Amino acid sequence: YDTAADWGLALTRGDGVSMRGDARINAALLPLVEKAKAGAQLIALVGDAYAGEAASGARERLRSAEQARAAEREAEHAAVEAADVKAIDKIRENSDAYSDYGDGTRALMLMARVFGAAHDDKPALSYVIRARAYAVLGDADRAHADADRGVADAPTDVLTWVNRADVRLMLGERDGALADALKAIEVDAKSPYGYLIAAEIYDEMGNGDAAEDYYKKLYAVEPKAVARIPDSYLEKIDARAYKERKKEEKKAREAEEEQKKESGM
Repeated sequence: YDTAADWGLALTRGDGVSMRGDARINAALLPLVEKAKAGAQLIALVGDAYAGEAASGARERLRSAEQARAAEREAEHAAVEAADVKAIDKIRENSDAYSDYGDGTRALMLMARVFGAAHDDKPALSYVIRARAYAVLGDADRAHADADRGVADAPTDVLTWVNRADVRLMLGERDGALADALKAIEVDAKSPYGYLIAAEIYDEMGNGDAAEDYYKKLYAVEPKAVARIPDSYLEKIDARAYKERKKEEKKAREAEEEQKKESGM
């Protein structure tokens, strides 16, 4: 309340006090104050407290601080609504990165900004990105709901299938993840993500031939993805690239050992 009068405190006949409109508080307060005959004293204390706040300016400072916080929240909300497509893309990208690092809480906080914006030209992608955040937090129901919504809204966008595959993989649903990865390849054969997920899943399942086949397709579509191909498969797919990797690894080890010697470790 802003003033002492707003409390609606009134003396009772037993020198107690009642508070206007609050039966719950009156039931606890009235017997105690009447027993102590302190009704007038309590009302005076409340009045003195407000008078002291007025003299010191404490209440006015509190009110100003509350108004400033409200204005700040309103400005943040307006900024989110006014965010352009480029800004939304960046926020969504940052949310995805937080999910990669296992911080689903921060990922969801960023996606709340995306869903509060007026300009999101990729709403289906937003759903599957938020689904990843829910999956990180172990919220399977919300993760499934968002991932399914994203795929349903944009079935021709390879990223909806790829992200749902990742969501299913995080939730331990390997068969569903594999099906989505293969669907992603069907939707866009030039995108490397479906091949990578399929290869990794087949490898986990112990199906080396299928894993090698999809790693080979991944390499053909995106040669820069060579770093994602394990040694055992790369040696068969591209012996030259495998030898170069081993050569670089050896040089790195030797450099590390030399550095240790120089530092006396």
